[in-house]
Amino acid sequence: MALLIILYGALAVFVAGNLVRILRIATMPAHLRWELYPVPHEPPTKARYGGSYFEETDWWTKSMETSRSGEVRAVLQEVFFLKGVWRQNRQLWLWSWLFHAGLYFLILETVMVLASACAEHANVAGICRALQPPLALVSWLGVLSGTAGSLGLLIRRTTSPKLRPFTSLWAYLNLSVILLMFGTGLLSLLVDPTTVNKMILLVGGLLAFNAPPSLQGTMAVHVLLLALFLAYFPFTHMTHMYMKYFTYHAVQWDDAPYRSDTGIHASIARSLSQPVSWAAPHIRGDGRKTWIEIAAEEGPVRAKRI
Repeated sequence: MALLIILYGALAVFVAGNLVRILRIATMPAHLRWELYPVPHEPPTKARYGGSYFEETDWWTKSMETSRSGEVRAVLQEVFFLKGVWRQNRQLWLWSWLFHAGLYFLILETVMVLASACAEHANVAGICRALQPPLALVSWLGVLSGTAGSLGLLIRRTTSPKLRPFTSLWAYLNLSVILLMFGTGLLSLLVDPTTVNKMILLVGGLLAFNAPPSLQGTMAVHVLLLALFLAYFPFTHMTHMYMKYFTYHAVQWDDAPYRSDTGIHASIARSLSQPVSWAAPHIRGDGRKTWIEIAAEEGPVRAKRI
């Protein structure tokens, strides 16, 4: 029963923490636009060489043509193939890709275990039997790739003179917890052939508020580490898995033209009414004046030369 309480608590923290974080990001003031090209939602004829709608004569009088397929393609390349890591740090790419693949397989395994538990609760034996082989395969692929990836990243960050200065203690602890989580899952599959069935029973117990099956040894440690991972996930940089929607669509790719009849006008108006506490002498923010008031002041005050 204690394990059940721990799992419920971890899931509650996971859901609440992620919702709060998403709401905080979604309600932040307007960002500073990048307007760096190419932008994936430009039509293919312009995106291939980094063009934009600014090339058009009287562009502000025309409707903006966008390509959603270009955005989808760019997101998929980044999510599943880590295109940015491949371009910028190729030595880290393999381990990072294995690490992310392990997490993706873990998510897929969770969905399949949930489906199996629901089917078993509804006495639909055919679905349970059909899911058994692919579920076992996904479980093995997940723990193997996750263990290899997290171990490789931990070694690279420990030994690389370029990465070590930028790796915090928290990053080491996070990778260690994930390595142990995947490693204990791998050991569980190796020593107990009924591990997958026990996971289905465990999830079924969570759904029905029943006592979970008896878990011992590495599987019990694996479940506890999984609960720990879920509980602290919303408070880490790993939330970039869904925050990329904001950093891509609402920052890096946002080049929508400013018009008074759009939401941009209201968003900028709210941002300009924000109080400024920047102490730089050319700003003179005191925490009470807004950006509008500062912009309306007469010329900047020159800093005294030392």
